[in-house]
Amino acid sequence: MNSTIAQDLSQQTLIKVEGVWFYRNDHLILKDIYLEIKEGDFLAIIGPNGAGKTTLLKIILGLLKPQKGLIKILDVERDRFTQRHLLGYVPQKATHTDTLFPICAKEVVALGLLSAKKFPKWFSHKDKSKIDSALKKVGMEEFKNVRLSHLSGGQQQRIFIARAIVNNPRILFLDEPTAGIDALAQEEFYDMLKELHNQGITIVMVTHDIGVVNKYVNKVACLNQKLVFHGTHEEFCSSPKAQELIPGEHHLVIHRH
Repeated sequence: MNSTIAQDLSQQTLIKVEGVWFYRNDHLILKDIYLEIKEGDFLAIIGPNGAGKTTLLKIILGLLKPQKGLIKILDVERDRFTQRHLLGYVPQKATHTDTLFPICAKEVVALGLLSAKKFPKWFSHKDKSKIDSALKKVGMEEFKNVRLSHLSGGQQQRIFIARAIVNNPRILFLDEPTAGIDALAQEEFYDMLKELHNQGITIVMVTHDIGVVNKYVNKVACLNQKLVFHGTHEEFCSSPKAQELIPGEHHLVIHRH
């Protein structure tokens, strides 16, 4: 057995999706989805508009209920899974905030601690350390007292990442995290995600940015109602599905540094 196969077999399965079907108003959104997310994955979920990418994410997180199928999180059925603080989530358009709402960066991050607290939900000195640590991980510690509405789109998104990781989750889910962020900020943002991945967080990201597939991720799932591809980055690069998605004048580089 080669080392790559041995390493893959040693990875714990964190999420298992088995035979999931989902309809909205009798319209088929997802068809018979089987998907495993393993510890250490940096998975990009790609596909055309209306392919069901966001729907799949919401089903995994328990925000939507499928008509058929089973989801397991850490080998526990989704509806019985109680350790929600182990799942970090940054939804689509998280940065669309009310500019008049008077909340600063550290207060946004503090909201992420509430899911792991019992009543009464008060913040301790240890919590303050967790908030500072999360802000430091995303490079925003010096902005902790700045009102959220005074930050750029890229900076706001980093704050929402900090909120999602403040409980030290096993998995971080992101839905189109760079929408509305300029190109330079996007590259810095992805570099930050790569660093979080290097620190041991499994990342699952819905994205339209094919460039991310090439430079940052190690697994790819291509969705179009059904799962048309799921495998390693290298397998995706040489697959017919990659040739279909990437314009002819571009190419994917398999060997990354």
